[in-house]
Amino acid sequence: MSQDQPGYTPPPVPQGYQPPAPQGYQAPPAFGQQPQEGFQQPYGQPFQPPQGYPQQFQAPTTPPKSFLVTWLLALLVGVLGVDRFYLGKIGTGIAKLLTFGGLGIWALVDLILVLANKQTDKYRRPLEGYDRHKLVALIVSAVVILASIAFNVSQGIATTAALTAPVTAPSVEPVTKSTPTPAPADDVETNSRGNLVMAFGDIGTISDGKSGDVHTKFTVNSITPVTCTEPYARPSENGNVVAVDITVETTPELAQSAYPKFTLSGFDFKYIAANGTTFNGSLASMATYSCIPDAEQFPSAGMGPGEKVTGKVVLDVPAATGLLVFESGLKGGFEYKF
Repeated sequence: MSQDQPGYTPPPVPQGYQPPAPQGYQAPPAFGQQPQEGFQQPYGQPFQPPQGYPQQFQAPTTPPKSFLVTWLLALLVGVLGVDRFYLGKIGTGIAKLLTFGGLGIWALVDLILVLANKQTDKYRRPLEGYDRHKLVALIVSAVVILASIAFNVSQGIATTAALTAPVTAPSVEPVTKSTPTPAPADDVETNSRGNLVMAFGDIGTISDGKSGDVHTKFTVNSITPVTCTEPYARPSENGNVVAVDITVETTPELAQSAYPKFTLSGFDFKYIAANGTTFNGSLASMATYSCIPDAEQFPSAGMGPGEKVTGKVVLDVPAATGLLVFESGLKGGFEYKF
């Protein structure tokens, strides 16, 4: 009989009957519950938690960074960013290195953060050992900062004093032909080294190589040990610092020479020991440049024709006694015993 025929009634469904699920079908989990193992979404895709679903937190496995190490790095090499490299903050460490610690300001701020226990590692964990070492760190940091300030202040005062100190011009006097200088003694001895043996007060002369005219006359007044008094004086490199006090007078004939200027420095002298051994080093070390005031030194610019100057040439010699030879550019020199 057809179901479309009038008067048809479908058979009753037995009580408790559940229609069978399609093969492979799994019921979805109820709201707020985890899916059962093996549950798959439609079309065979594995289950993916919805966006924002809580994930399990992985704690860092490295131990916390040391407060003591961080503090020492911030105090000693903070301007290079080493403390931030140690904490794992590579990006800001490079920036701190390239800016030289933010010209010192960033380095000081980081040091204060460490001392105040406000600095953390890259996981935002506090530094380990702050309570054990904070007192020593605070005291040492204060001492270092105060000492640095005192040193900078003293250097500033010394620099200001050097810049504001009055400078006295070297004693330069004109020379006229109406007051000729006495000629040197005729009995000056020439030794086996070919040098003229001179005594303090003897007059030495330098002549033009072509014309033979005397263009420079000089007298070594003394050779004495000297104590360097300038703010930036350097220690002796050879052992002893002496000053050659010399008076030099040029004549108008200097203008006719091949080099119309007379200069004098430590490079024009050499040292010979009492046993005849010549010193190989330079007598014009760094200690000779910042030893005595400029007003006492022989003028570094030299002398022109018709001038007279009295000044000192500072030398760095290997012994307190010996022989000094002033080499004038001729075959021999002028030798002085001191």
